[in-house]
Amino acid sequence: MNPITGFFRWLTNKDKRIDVAIPLTQDDVRKHKVLVQELATVKAQLARMKAEQREETEKEKAKDKEQEVIKDLNKQLDEINRSRFGKTISLGKFFLMNFKLIEKGTGKDKQYDLIPKKDRKVEITDKDDSEVFGILKDIQVTEKGHMLITDIYNNPMIYSTKIDGIIYKPESLLNQLKRKRLLIPKDKNYNTIVDIENLEVNDVVYDDDTKQFKETIEYKVKVRELLIQKQKIIQDKEAYIERLELAQVNQTREINDLKRSILVAKNQSQTYQSELSQTMGITMQLEAKMSDMQRKVTTLTEMKAYYEIQLVTFQRIIDKLLQKMEKSGDKGLYEITKEEVFLDLERAKNLLPETIVQQIKGEEPEKQMPQPGQVIGGAAKIR
Repeated sequence: MNPITGFFRWLTNKDKRIDVAIPLTQDDVRKHKVLVQELATVKAQLARMKAEQREETEKEKAKDKEQEVIKDLNKQLDEINRSRFGKTISLGKFFLMNFKLIEKGTGKDKQYDLIPKKDRKVEITDKDDSEVFGILKDIQVTEKGHMLITDIYNNPMIYSTKIDGIIYKPESLLNQLKRKRLLIPKDKNYNTIVDIENLEVNDVVYDDDTKQFKETIEYKVKVRELLIQKQKIIQDKEAYIERLELAQVNQTREINDLKRSILVAKNQSQTYQSELSQTMGITMQLEAKMSDMQRKVTTLTEMKAYYEIQLVTFQRIIDKLLQKMEKSGDKGLYEITKEEVFLDLERAKNLLPETIVQQIKGEEPEKQMPQPGQVIGGAAKIR
């Protein structure tokens, strides 16, 4: 049988195992104890190494966290410095990038000097960047407190106790260096130019009590900041004036609308007044005609009453005459005369004018005799 197959069968207990007792000597027991002790020592060392490894891992994690905290604190510090000082420019980095350091002399006389690198030369120009005065070599600080700019020939180009005295508009230095330029406060004729925007002057405040403007004694402010403040005030005033003008335009438009409405109302009022006057005139004419008609009606009524009374009187007289004629005995003449008289009376009644003014109850006008001194057809009073 193949040895490998036999080993596999023995390992998987395919064949019946046989317990064999091997006697141990004292030396075998001693070696076994030594092996057990060495195994325990190795296990202890392994546990200690794992503990140390865990400790190192924790230390590295803590260190990483510490680095993150330091990085975050540095970032916050940079933000604080940026808010306090604005953007900063590292002159050290600038000189390392654009200059190389060379040695001069030996021993105690050894010195170091800066030389602009090739294609890294920075030109010193006037404030308008139109005239080149030289090539920048160094920016130095003297023991008397001056800052000094020198060219490659160690000639002092300009010096001052303030940064804006040697660099024109220091806040734009980064852009200047990017263009390999360094602007100094000089014109093209090398006359000193004062940067008015960075010039510090006394501030001006308004005193509400005295109603006057006063200058501060110690407090100084840059003209640029003062101009910015005044420009802000002017802008606020202009915005306020613009709002007032807009309100005035709206009010003027409303006033014009009201004026047009008033004019229309006035024209309508005049039209209505004219129509009212015409109507009143027509009404007065109608009233006058009504009065005249009422007078005529009254006159006609009085005349009719008078004529009716006269007819009644004539009829009485005729009746008396007819009675006398009847008594006289001439019957034929009596009948003829009576018939003619009645015809004349009916014809006279029919010729009387109709009453124009109707009575409220439709009654016939009362027959009255005219009073003495009464004028027939007199004007009637209008009620």
